[in-house]
Amino acid sequence: MHVPADVVLELLDPETRAPVAPGDAGEIVVTVNEPTYALIRFATGDVAITTDESCVCGRGGERIVRLVGRVGDAVKVRGMFVHPRQVGEVIARFPQVSRWQGIVTREGARDTFTL
Repeated sequence: MHVPADVVLELLDPETRAPVAPGDAGEIVVTVNEPTYALIRFATGDVAITTDESCVCGRGGERIVRLVGRVGDAVKVRGMFVHPRQVGEVIARFPQVSRWQGIVTREGARDTFTL
């Protein structure tokens, strides 16, 4: 994924908040100077690896070459973040359930959360 020229993208160590070395994985932090809705150092929670090497399409500049995970335990399902704590609060209403597991799968263009 190419990073637009008007976006400042940083990859930071999730614990120290220091920039990571080129080729290392880090949390995506973006700054977008949009007059109607500026984002300043917005931490996305996504962990990625970037490169500034030329792309096979011929374009140069920074691009995300791989998403490798997320910071923390939240997962994104259909555009919304689901935290294990939220699921645990619901499960706590059912004393007969002592153990649980949530699995997120993607079928076509649709996320499915199975409990």
